[in-house]
Amino acid sequence: MEQVCEELDIWTDWGWDDSTGQGSEVLSIGVYNQRNFDDYMSAPEPVVSNAVLYNSDTGDVVEPSSDWEDDGDSSMRASFPYDESIKYTFETRSSFNSTADIWFE
Repeated sequence: MEQVCEELDIWTDWGWDDSTGQGSEVLSIGVYNQRNFDDYMSAPEPVVSNAVLYNSDTGDVVEPSSDWEDDGDSSMRASFPYDESIKYTFETRSSFNSTADIWFE
């Protein structure tokens, strides 16, 4: 039986915002697929076509400041503008449907 898990990696970073043409601090989100028990078989690439980051209070969708990029080793990554005063929710909306609540203290 094939076992694959979807993992999320979320951090703040310095990035380029294609929409403004400027560098700024961004929220980076990585989606990784990992195959259990078999280091010799590659895991399928994560499906991020339906992934969404939104304001948890208002439901407003936050568009990525860059397109999703293949980050190698069955992982995809995108950067999003953020405001530390807002609580966010990220959902992959893949068959795994991983979610994360994101806030800053």
